[in-house]
Amino acid sequence: SITTFVGLVPIVFFETSMQALIVIPMAVSLSFGVLFATVVTLVLIPSLYMIIEDIKTLFSRHKKQRHQADKINTTRLPTSQ
Repeated sequence: SITTFVGLVPIVFFETSMQALIVIPMAVSLSFGVLFATVVTLVLIPSLYMIIEDIKTLFSRHKKQRHQADKINTTRLPTSQ
C-alpha cells in the first residue's frame, strides 16, 4: 500500500513529458486512493471497533448496576407489624 504510493510519487510529482500527461491523472487517483484506503483500514476501522466496545461495556456496566439495585430493593420487603 505505502510502497504503491511511494512508487507512483515520481510519476505524480516529477514527470513532465508529454506522454506522461495522460498517465498523471490516473497515477494521482490511484496513489491517493490507495493511501486513503490504507489509513482507513489501519486507523479508522480499529478505532471504531474500540469505541463500539467501550459503549457496550458502558451499557453492560449500567445494566449490571441497575440489576443489583433491583435485587437489593426486592430483598427489602416491608414487614407487617
